[in-house]
Amino acid sequence: VTPVTTASGVTPSTVPDTVSFMATGMNGQPMRIDPCADVAVLYRSDGEPYDALQDVAAATSMVAYAIGHPINVFTDNTADAKVLITVEWVPTPNDLADVDPAGLGEGGPTFDDRWIVSGQVRLVAQPATPRPGGMGTGEFGVVILHELIHAVGVGHSTDARDVMFPSTTDTSTPVLGPGDIAALGAVGGACPA
Repeated sequence: VTPVTTASGVTPSTVPDTVSFMATGMNGQPMRIDPCADVAVLYRSDGEPYDALQDVAAATSMVAYAIGHPINVFTDNTADAKVLITVEWVPTPNDLADVDPAGLGEGGPTFDDRWIVSGQVRLVAQPATPRPGGMGTGEFGVVILHELIHAVGVGHSTDARDVMFPSTTDTSTPVLGPGDIAALGAVGGACPA
């Protein structure tokens, strides 16, 4: 089996063992986004506790850059993309699939036998410990970024420098760590010319 090499030159073998993936294919490689597919984020603002569109757009831009693939953000159902990632709000942590009283959100991909075909992010509008909106240290934008990275197939990291470290705190920053960058490169890539 030839390892998958992305546009950024990342192969799964160069991804640190501190990082995990949401799913792997039958070849043991991480499930990837089809590099030639249009990808879009559909942001549903119903129930948002603050005007989060700017944070969603900033997080999407960071993910798009790291995977080497453009991702457009839409706020209506005009998104015509092969891979659609939906970002929406739920009222409380009890509305998450994995109920966690301290939960801030959840995200993950859906895939077929070869590619990630969609993703979903669910954010908690009324968390037990509210955070201010924004993309700064300890702000809710870091949560949006973390869950969006899950939606494109990256799991948690054991390296506290990574956004994908399992728990966000008041000191969590929206700066992609080395594991985040390598893992996003492994699930992404540019369409060959």
